[in-house]
Amino acid sequence: MDGAAMERFEAAAGLASRGLSYAVVSIFGPQGSGKSTLLNRLFGTSFTEMDALKGRNQTTKGMWVAKAVVIEPFTVVMDLEGTDGRERGETPVEYLAQALTEDIQKIWDSVHKPEVFKEASLSDFFNVDVTALSSYEEKEELFKEQVGELRHRFINSIAPSGLAADRRGVIPASAFCISAMQIWKVIQENKDLNLPAHKVMVATVRCEEIADERLRCFMSDEGWLELEAAAKSGPVTGFGTKLSAIVDFYLSE
Repeated sequence: MDGAAMERFEAAAGLASRGLSYAVVSIFGPQGSGKSTLLNRLFGTSFTEMDALKGRNQTTKGMWVAKAVVIEPFTVVMDLEGTDGRERGETPVEYLAQALTEDIQKIWDSVHKPEVFKEASLSDFFNVDVTALSSYEEKEELFKEQVGELRHRFINSIAPSGLAADRRGVIPASAFCISAMQIWKVIQENKDLNLPAHKVMVATVRCEEIADERLRCFMSDEGWLELEAAAKSGPVTGFGTKLSAIVDFYLSE
């Protein structure tokens, strides 16, 4: 993940214009466990997949971002590099559900929380739901069928009854890339993420970007250019009124 690539993604996908009408899906887990394969089948993305014939070598490094092509609303899909994980093999889903829930609870308990959320429970912010899929390598057709059923859960995900129905704290889509880049930087530096400060940073950077964009538009406005040229020749009748009208137009956009 790098700034230039994120900017290209934002522009190509039309993310900035989505306001709050978007969702984000990310995946993490053991290296070589089929994360990229699952995302590609679920969302029609084209993340690089592991070649089983070449062994379970690391395929995804860092973080990769794409737009889901078969899902509405606009869904940002994030593919993360693999981690060391639990042993692989045939494990009953009941055991996995318990183990995953316990691991997530341990992570939640270890996270530094603001004073106002010090006593908050995991369920106040997250819903933990475990779904099992068949092996893609051993039961490909059944895997595809189950993925098709799972895909329906991501459609209309921001509706009142959807997976992402809770929209508290959602940042505008135009600030998503900035936010993601800063969070990734904190992860790489192994620092604690200060969410209140992070939100202030995102808002500040985005406001500066908007101000710069509005200024560029103003400076190239035909009305302003004509007014500026006329002012160089002498006093212009109604200069203040005309200038105010142009400035107000760009400030109100």
